[in-house]
This record gives sequence, C-alpha cells and structure tokens, in this order.
Amino acid sequence: MNTNYKIHIEPVSLIMQSEYDSLCGIRCSDYAGEMSKLEKLIVGLKDIYTSSREEIYEIAERKIPYCDISDTLVSKVLLGTLACVPAYDRYGVTGMSIDKISPIKLSIESIKSIIRCFENTEFDKLEVSYADESVKIPYPQMKIVDMYYFAKGNQKEHNKELMKAL
Repeated sequence: MNTNYKIHIEPVSLIMQSEYDSLCGIRCSDYAGEMSKLEKLIVGLKDIYTSSREEIYEIAERKIPYCDISDTLVSKVLLGTLACVPAYDRYGVTGMSIDKISPIKLSIESIKSIIRCFENTEFDKLEVSYADESVKIPYPQMKIVDMYYFAKGNQKEHNKELMKAL
C-alpha cells in the first residue's frame, strides 16, 4: 500500500478486541456459531484498509481509480494473527479451484465451502506439529488448510509451466 507497517495498527487493534478471541486458532468443527463474528471482522478490516488507502492517496495527491482491498491482504492478516482463514493468494486460490470451492473469494460462503470439503474426512482429528520435534505445538487447522491449498495450487502452476516448456 505504498506505506509502512503503521498501516496495520488500526486493523490489529480491531483484531485484538475480545469479541474475536474465539476465532483464534478455531477448529473447522467449531465454526458454526462463529460465522457472523468472522463476517463482521472481514468487513471491519476491509473498511479500515479502504479508509487508510483513501487517506494515503489523498495526502499523496494521486488520482487513482478506486479499487477494492484485496482478499489476499485481508486473508493473510487474518491467517497471520488469528489463523482463522487460509490465505486467498495466487496458489491458495488455484488450489481451492481444484477442490471446486465456491465462491473463491474471502467470504463466509467460501469458508463454509472449505469446511464442507473437509467434513467427511479425519481432518478434525489431524494434529500437525511444527517440524522441530522438540516443539509440540500443533498448527491451527486453517494454517493446515492454507498449506494444503498452497501445495495444490503450486503443484498445478508448476505442472502448467512444465507443460509449456515441453
């Protein structure tokens, strides 16, 4: 956003409000009663970043067309702070498309689609710890989902590049 880390102070203050504590590291099976909180948080973050962007460009006296705050930014902030959604970045979105997640945009409907994708598996029982065996801290489920879709999307993109080379 052509600025420094201070652009994230207000969003982090929003995330740190106690009403969002239940989203921190939430398990897929516990999402049922928390969707409205997540939706409120996503909307709040987009509003804050939109306001910040407008202020930055007004100060810089640039005339740029308005554009939405990206799902990549908001989802990465939420993944890095609360681990309650996967990243909606290039590889994540590509991986989600393979599993026919719909819609492929950061939304409650998309999170529900992701949860449905894993509900008939042993995923809820899965515990993956950090690579260092001396550390027994499990990854939050949405971080595992993020790694899964990243790997799937990266593989598809890699295969596409390989096919072009042939």
